[in-house]
Amino acid sequence: MTDNPITDGNDEDDRQERRSEFTYDVGADESPSHAVVNAVAAYTNRSPIDLDPLYDVVDPDHLDGLFGKRGPEPSRAGGSFVLLFGGCEVTVTRDEIRVREADDGGR
Repeated sequence: MTDNPITDGNDEDDRQERRSEFTYDVGADESPSHAVVNAVAAYTNRSPIDLDPLYDVVDPDHLDGLFGKRGPEPSRAGGSFVLLFGGCEVTVTRDEIRVREADDGGR
């Protein structure tokens, strides 16, 4: 996981730093849906339980089916999937989650 600076969001430097992209490496035993929640929580400096449910945005089982492991075989997905979650634009690939502030606040 790429380090995410902890900020209070109250000054211009904090807001500027938060606009940069954050990359989260998906763990070997971590499902893509859990990785999305963990990545957004890290980027926004919130606890995963403080975020709205991911299923309000996308079916976690379908996301896991696209990018998760299938037994001993790696995922078949080679592309990416973009969603708005927790006020962030989230790009999911097989190996990583990229998070940045959504242009419209993720609403």
